[in-house]
Amino acid sequence: MLETLLSVDQAVITRLRHIRIKSFPFPLHNSGRPDYYPTYNFCNALSLLPGLHLEQLVVEDCFHGFGLVDTWRDVVTYFDIESLIKCDAWKELVYITPNTDFLASGYDHRRKRVAQPENWDALLKEQDGEKSGAEVQMWITPDSGNGSAQEGATRPWAAQPGHVVIEDMSLAAPDQDLRGEVQIVARRGRRAPYIQMGLSQNKTWKELKAKEGGFAQEDWTPYYNDMADAIGWIYGGWGRRMQLANAALNY
Repeated sequence: MLETLLSVDQAVITRLRHIRIKSFPFPLHNSGRPDYYPTYNFCNALSLLPGLHLEQLVVEDCFHGFGLVDTWRDVVTYFDIESLIKCDAWKELVYITPNTDFLASGYDHRRKRVAQPENWDALLKEQDGEKSGAEVQMWITPDSGNGSAQEGATRPWAAQPGHVVIEDMSLAAPDQDLRGEVQIVARRGRRAPYIQMGLSQNKTWKELKAKEGGFAQEDWTPYYNDMADAIGWIYGGWGRRMQLANAALNY
């Protein structure tokens, strides 16, 4: 996406209204060495596209899917969603994840997940105004008995973080144990400014990656799951990045 959109005039960017994409984190490396490089969340990619103001941004979860079995992905998906809700460039955000693990799984080494969608809804209302019409909803299509989704059975869904429920079962939401594809739908409030102001780099993706000393923004937090992942290849962090890179290249 970045290679394509950073190569066109900004007048093209400002005319885009719909994008559907898989939210792979993106690398910034200029040394040619594959063993370590900073990697950033998809939300940061949007800030490289000043003037972008989409009617709808549809994002597919890249951390869950066939062949991806590590539990670290649950927490990463949760914060991928949250970072997109906080950023500009869209009027409606639809985030699609194939299961409920991003919230309902018991794995959470950070212990920062909270009940949803009520907290994301409050976050967006605080940003756009209580009476602006801003809202965040979650919808689930429950799996049928044979593991497939029941067509037309989509319903609202809310849940507590799985690690909280493990410690106190009485806190579980009524639909806590439902399983199926989940869509997180966020809508900006009336008259809320959502144009991406972005970074006026006026450079191609190739030029940005080749910048002397590397390209980095002070307010960007590199993507990582835990400290092992943060330092790159040690203890499997590099392997996980390569797993994501291979998935991205074959998408």
